Amino acid sequence: MKEYKCDVEQCSVKNKALLTEFRDKRSEWMDWLEQDVPHNIWGQIHSIMWNDAAYRSLNEARRFASANNPTAAVNGMFGEFVDRGYISTQVLDICKITDKSNNDPKKGVISLRRLLDDIGDNRRLLTRENFVSYNGLPYDYAAAAEKAQRDRLTSGESDKIIWVSNEWGISERMHSTFDELSGIAEDKRTRTDIIHENVFKTVETWFDAPILKKLRTHRNKFIGHAADELSRQIEPLDRFGLSLDGIAEAQRIVIRIATAIGSHILYDIPLGGVVPIPQFDVFENLEMPVIPVVNMKEIGDWWREHTRERENWLKDRVDLIPDQK
Repeated sequence: MKEYKCDVEQCSVKNKALLTEFRDKRSEWMDWLEQDVPHNIWGQIHSIMWNDAAYRSLNEARRFASANNPTAAVNGMFGEFVDRGYISTQVLDICKITDKSNNDPKKGVISLRRLLDDIGDNRRLLTRENFVSYNGLPYDYAAAAEKAQRDRLTSGESDKIIWVSNEWGISERMHSTFDELSGIAEDKRTRTDIIHENVFKTVETWFDAPILKKLRTHRNKFIGHAADELSRQIEPLDRFGLSLDGIAEAQRIVIRIATAIGSHILYDIPLGGVVPIPQFDVFENLEMPVIPVVNMKEIGDWWREHTRERENWLKDRVDLIPDQK
């Protein structure tokens, strides 16, 4: 749960009851973004981008193979497994984080769409004074700046370099951000201004991007379910040809949505690095063969035994009418 550095009564907000509601909801929203491990939104995005970077590295390694100098990277079984795994996980993960919300708390998933919907449903809480001063920042930044200057001059150390609070500067920037979110000019500001509804409508349109629709259909017909022939005729397979550029486009939309919600609407810590920074050598031992030459016969024997064991499953007796005892 998000902690605040000051009590509600200490905040430069007039409507304390509304501020209390806002802080409770904001804590919940920030939990969805960064605290609810392993389901938090930042974690989901980092997982998407890490898996993407890992696959693209292996895919790039295929360029180094040739007919005269083949490598494990172009092995048919290995390549198909990696390709299918990449497409499946990217499609499922991107769809999961952008799926329509279910506001039933017992069934709701943690996704960008649910987060946006919940913030939109509680738009009345996102007043200017709550946005700026929910955690102790001064609402009137001009007065706070003047006070900081007076304090400096009366400290007797005006000729020295001393620490002076810049909370008023942060407050000024947050007011400017809220001007953009509310569509209200600086000279028309009031404490009760709220974020314009078009902000939410704009972000909602990003969820309907053609590439995201394509990924959802691909998931429904080819990953999440096995579509029948009639269904495939209505939506032919060739319409769902996915490419690395298409996946990258979908990822970029996810990042844009997350940044709009986390960094602008909630004005909190941004996502930071898109691709997680590994604390180890990601290419360690990749120059080695997947299977040492001396173990080739052993792995071949294992394969034959494995397939023989699975084939024996066909011989299992199936008792469709078990004894009624």
